Amino acid sequence: MHLPPPPPPPAPPPPPPPVRPDLRAAVLLLLRERAYSGHQIVQELERRSLGMWRPRPGSVYPVLQQFEEQGLVRATGRQGSRLFHLTEEGVRHCDEGAREWGEPWDAWRETAHEGVPELYRQLTQLTGCVQQVGAVGSGAQVERASRLLARTRRELYLLLAEDDEKGAEGGAEEAQ
Repeated sequence: MHLPPPPPPPAPPPPPPPVRPDLRAAVLLLLRERAYSGHQIVQELERRSLGMWRPRPGSVYPVLQQFEEQGLVRATGRQGSRLFHLTEEGVRHCDEGAREWGEPWDAWRETAHEGVPELYRQLTQLTGCVQQVGAVGSGAQVERASRLLARTRRELYLLLAEDDEKGAEGGAEEAQ
């Protein structure tokens, strides 16, 4: 009896950035460039980190509130559409710390490939599709989708197990 080889062990997750980015520094550095809403700050940090760092609004808004209480930022507009601006004190504080802070999103960028945001967009779309199958699919469709996902997961691990040279050749073949 011939048994298929066992699946490869799971690949380790990508290494974390060398230092956890400082959200406080990142917010101040962004606001030094222009006014942002809290939502725009989240989006901009995600963009600058190539999709690798997306702080939650529940982290960003308390930082903005604290900066407002410290006199480092002021908010304009109504609740829900507020823009945050650095005050003169905020500009001074930012100028004093900027050299030490660097650009906090760089730690994440260095570990990311440019294709990561698209990979995550595809995952988000796949998640929506899986939820739809789970919500309205028949029992047979749900089982088939589950097997398809398991096979896809195994193939992704196999992709990671390929050496760089073979992976590069495979990529060239797929593009043809």
